[in-house]
Amino acid sequence: NVYCTPPGCPLSVPLHTDKQDVFVFQSQGAKRWRVFNPPPRSKGKDPLARGKNGDVLSIEELGEPLIDTVVQPGDILYVPEGFPHTTDTINPVDGADKSAFNEASIHLTMGLDANVWCLTLAHMRWSLLQRLNKPFNADLTDDEVYWKAMGSVPVGFLGGKAWRSTIQSINEGKGVGSEFQQVVSDQLKDVLVSMEPSRWANTNGDGAEELPSHAEMNQVVDFFVEKHWRSLMETQEELFKDVDARKEETLLRAFRGTQDQNQIMEDFGEFSNNKAFAESFRSRRLMNEQRAQMAMKQGS
Repeated sequence: NVYCTPPGCPLSVPLHTDKQDVFVFQSQGAKRWRVFNPPPRSKGKDPLARGKNGDVLSIEELGEPLIDTVVQPGDILYVPEGFPHTTDTINPVDGADKSAFNEASIHLTMGLDANVWCLTLAHMRWSLLQRLNKPFNADLTDDEVYWKAMGSVPVGFLGGKAWRSTIQSINEGKGVGSEFQQVVSDQLKDVLVSMEPSRWANTNGDGAEELPSHAEMNQVVDFFVEKHWRSLMETQEELFKDVDARKEETLLRAFRGTQDQNQIMEDFGEFSNNKAFAESFRSRRLMNEQRAQMAMKQGS
């Protein structure tokens, strides 16, 4: 997304949170950003959509900002999901040059949508338990555990050496490497136990259920990496390759990419044994096909 804000705007975006991590690339002018720690979770309020859909988030309930800065051309700012932020183009931070706000502010944002595409440890837990026909709802009261569960599946640089070796293994047709399976399974197990410590049996004999086996966890890890993540990445790369908004091919590629994404999410629902989830994306995909066919008929 590209955002353009005129000079002297006292509130260019209200205080809110987003469901994705965001990189901000400032290209022209300047903009003041204030970023805060996530507030304590409140019942009925989505931590990843605070300040939206009628919810009002006030600075008074957040305390001092983690970041209070003016970004200028060439600056890059990273805002994690769930971290409240607000912007303006009128209030320079102490010591900043007021003339920085003399021209319109233009910046590009790039979202990292781990939550949107079900690439978090919470989604991995959700998939695992449904595949085993086990209850997956949990009443979380600990904010720290919530944010741990919302952590991304450790692909890319998050996976370190184990990720580099497993990518090589996948490219060679050998599947997900055992070291990476162990890394992710350990994180998944940690989330399972942290979210419901009294549910799972431990070495002291407490708990009513045995944790899912390593084999069951590894099946989910393999699907998430070799099938789900990889398919999403391939689709995204094709979707944003050689983009030219003036060409019909770009629009057609965007349609095909969206349909491929719907299919990927449908497959994720099927793998996770959640028919309703799969059907929602199947219906969306078929509806898009029908609309496209109608548009072609009207245009012919």
